[in-house]
Amino acid sequence: LYLTKLSFEKIAEILKQHEIVSFFYYALAGGKVPLKLPAETAKELQYLAGQTALRNMHYELEGGNVIKSLSELGINCVLLKGMAFMESLYGNNWVRTISDLDLLIDRSDYPPLKEYLLKSGFSHHSSELFRGTPEEYLAISESFHNEVGFVKYFNNLPLYLDVHWDVGGLRDGSPMKSLYPVNHYDWLSHTELFCFGAATTRRLNLNMQFIHLVYHFALNHQFRGLKWFVDLCQFAAVFGNELDWAFICKTLNDHNNKRIFGITIRLISEVVGSCGGMAEKWQEFWSGDGLPGEYRFYRRHLFSRRTHTGTYLCFLFLPEKTADKWKTLTYLLFNQNAVTHWRSPGGKGVNPALQPFYIVYRITEEMLLKILGKKPKT
Repeated sequence: LYLTKLSFEKIAEILKQHEIVSFFYYALAGGKVPLKLPAETAKELQYLAGQTALRNMHYELEGGNVIKSLSELGINCVLLKGMAFMESLYGNNWVRTISDLDLLIDRSDYPPLKEYLLKSGFSHHSSELFRGTPEEYLAISESFHNEVGFVKYFNNLPLYLDVHWDVGGLRDGSPMKSLYPVNHYDWLSHTELFCFGAATTRRLNLNMQFIHLVYHFALNHQFRGLKWFVDLCQFAAVFGNELDWAFICKTLNDHNNKRIFGITIRLISEVVGSCGGMAEKWQEFWSGDGLPGEYRFYRRHLFSRRTHTGTYLCFLFLPEKTADKWKTLTYLLFNQNAVTHWRSPGGKGVNPALQPFYIVYRITEEMLLKILGKKPKT
């Protein structure tokens, strides 16, 4: 119903923006979407879906070779998200867009892994939002972002690797890190073997995989991004009845973590209904309490582009207690580590007394760019 009210050009734009072209194209080709697109638009989507299939084959082939080589060096990896579960969820490895491979390792394995990747032709890559040098970004990533990105080009095809030793992705020193101690879970003990390209490697088991997908969607992306939300809905439809909810409840050992799950499961249930038992489950994790309009914000944020403004608002909404909301606000306004992505740490920096005004300026800048339809500075 939503799509029938849009122009075909707008539909294609939304699909590309949210990286779900292939998912939509195969649903359309299978008669699951009641739309008849112009031949030119359908051909464009088919071409983009073909590109996705080629890219995913490349990631499976070359990524499998990298993981196999690391295993031979005694470096054990756990493949997260994307390629780790795609075939189980969708029946193939080409329907979902892949932008990188996420590898979870033990922190002590990072030095030899880094040495191997750099000798093998990989280089570091940094965020386009970071206003500093690649060397500064690497130093920040290794010190408290707890993940580092690498890239290698095979002719014109890139292979991006994100190496994690912390699953949560929250910055050290942030109140969110203590409110959501995701890294304290014993992730590496809840894995299973599967074949990936030339390698036999590990992925999280079913329950931990679902827990990780929810945390990734809620904390890393602040309930934003259709690609990850479609994964969650598909997971609920395919594996919802197989999940061990008692284990999940026990693992989520406080109200803040359960609140995140309740919000996410409620969003999922609005799409999949009672499939996988989702319609009844969200209230076991969350009572529905919150600030006025909070849940509506999460629903709308699903379709938003990533902005610092949206991230800050989400981090302020999420904590259950008012005192924790104030701690988070104080950190965001006055702690210099909160703005490392926004400027170079190697410069003279922002005077702590002026930091709140700087943040207001940057938020205003983002809002104006959004109104004007322009992209953020890089």
